[in-house]
Amino acid sequence: MMILAGCGTVKEANAAFDTMMQAFQTGDKTQISQYYDFDSVSNFINAEDSEQLQNAILSTLKQMSYKVEASEKMEDGSVKLQVKVTTLDFSDVMKRYMDQVMQMVSSAEYQAKVSEMTQEEYQKQLANCMLNVLAQTDIPSTENTIEVTMIENDGSWQIGGDKDAFLGALFANLSDAVNSLI
Repeated sequence: MMILAGCGTVKEANAAFDTMMQAFQTGDKTQISQYYDFDSVSNFINAEDSEQLQNAILSTLKQMSYKVEASEKMEDGSVKLQVKVTTLDFSDVMKRYMDQVMQMVSSAEYQAKVSEMTQEEYQKQLANCMLNVLAQTDIPSTENTIEVTMIENDGSWQIGGDKDAFLGALFANLSDAVNSLI
């Protein structure tokens, strides 16, 4: 009986993980908001630019793939998943972004306007640089294997204590990088 109960627990945790990943892949913001706070991407930019940036980031996740390679029920009732995730290579995204920002700030046009530029105008230009990079179709992908702990809370399964690490791997810490530069 215990083996069967453990097997059911693992299946439930895997199914909940699949539901979450499908939300990310489809870009369903309502479902995603259960797992990820988009305000972390938009604290410093206006609502219109934030919406565009969120949509661009979500569009990159449509290209993501994943495979649960192993699942194990732990003694505390949680289920540890080993997941192989293939996403855009966000280190390449950030390199391209930095290159665009450097080109922007070194341009004569930018230099002529910088002394009169408002914070909002500056942030808009940075957001546009990121949007331009995310629209590029030649960004390579990268594959990472990560561990995800699923815990049951009030009858539903969710990511456990390693949620930030998982989301950081999924988004390759893109939101933190963007916020640090805006």
